[in-house]
Amino acid sequence: MKVGKHKTFLLGMVAFLVFLGCSVPQALAQSFGYRMPITVNSGQVSNGPQTNFPFLFSSTSDNLKTAASTGYGYYMPITVNSGQVSNGPQLNFPFLFSSTSANLRTTGHGGHVQESHGYDIIFRALDDTTCGGTGKAPCTLSHEIEKYDDTDANHQFVAWVKVPSINTNTQIYVYYGNSSISTSQENKTGVWDSNYKGVWHLGNGTTLTANDSTNVNNGSLVNSQADIQKC
Repeated sequence: MKVGKHKTFLLGMVAFLVFLGCSVPQALAQSFGYRMPITVNSGQVSNGPQTNFPFLFSSTSDNLKTAASTGYGYYMPITVNSGQVSNGPQLNFPFLFSSTSANLRTTGHGGHVQESHGYDIIFRALDDTTCGGTGKAPCTLSHEIEKYDDTDANHQFVAWVKVPSINTNTQIYVYYGNSSISTSQENKTGVWDSNYKGVWHLGNGTTLTANDSTNVNNGSLVNSQADIQKC
């Protein structure tokens, strides 16, 4: 597919390029993660075409903001691979994210997370489709942390993330490393809508809780054991 006379603005790595008359695969072959079009509207060019014209581009788009400009020092993409979503797009889907990435460990263990419970880890989407509609991007996604273990032997981060629209190749982002965060940024009830009558994560081998993530049907533990063995 040819871009033709459309001007394509590519961003990434703090660099900007305008590709003219190149194919989309050629544009994407450059080391840039994203693109957005710039269109010259009717009446904006007098006595056109103008050649070798210094074009002024000015934007306040949040898509051009770095992670640092939102208070977070780092970010990384999460891409939904082919075959991982059936009958997509799925709407308001609780997406399970599990990672043992060293980047998501605390600074004391060689990572970039500032808060010991993983509170300075959030999830965002940068396109309207994933955010759920025109004009909604960028958006911060509701999430619930199920596990943040920063011990040397078992370091793991597990979270549930509500994605307004998820499909093959959907991309969301993990932002982390914000020294100003000291309290939870979770929105548990935002992850689980009213169709869920109860969500219990139960034991993780160390602790056991009957708390309901929807905050509707909390249970009580009777003669419980924290270590739940598989059958």
